[in-house]
Amino acid sequence: MIRKLIIITMFLFFLSAKAQLSWIQKNTTQIGLKYGTGKQGNFLFEDTDYVYEFRSFKLASHFLLKHKNNHQWELLVEPTYYQSSHELYNYWYIGFKYFPTTEEQKTMYMTPKNFKEYALNLGLLYRYLIDKNLSVYGYGNIGPAYIDTTTERQSKGYAFSDIIALGIQYQLGQFSIDSRTFFRHSSSANILKPNNGLNALGFEMGINYHFKKPDLR
Repeated sequence: MIRKLIIITMFLFFLSAKAQLSWIQKNTTQIGLKYGTGKQGNFLFEDTDYVYEFRSFKLASHFLLKHKNNHQWELLVEPTYYQSSHELYNYWYIGFKYFPTTEEQKTMYMTPKNFKEYALNLGLLYRYLIDKNLSVYGYGNIGPAYIDTTTERQSKGYAFSDIIALGIQYQLGQFSIDSRTFFRHSSSANILKPNNGLNALGFEMGINYHFKKPDLR
């Protein structure tokens, strides 16, 4: 009986995996590589207490959800690696809520830090096809992240990475040039302390490979 259940379970898992693979192959519209930069100090928000900057390296996969005339909705999957830097400027920022207040510990938090962030974002993208080559789009996504260093803003460990972006894409044959501006917020939803969050406005640019051309019908 147990053997039959194992066989049935394996068979159902195989069918499910095959169906998912078939959907991915059928609906994958494009994949791309993106390079970006972002920083906290910008025209939208300028916090003089600290500086936060990063470089990002991203693999973007687009899956078609719905298409009608010039309108297209896509599922966006973006694993991303961030090389980040942070420095606390305000000596008095460190309060009693999260931090010990010894001089040694304050000095530690004010020391400039380079650290890494890893994120896997899933989101919904809306694209307007201006013609067969040019499109504009906007999207929002969220996903789990991991930060490998504690700062006064954010604890080391698991977090959430949220992104809102606007972009433009121009396609030439099976390749396209893709550029976007975005706002990114990273925090742990108070799961870990401190949780003041890291904010940045950034710009990305990259190249995409297209499996199919846009259909404007």
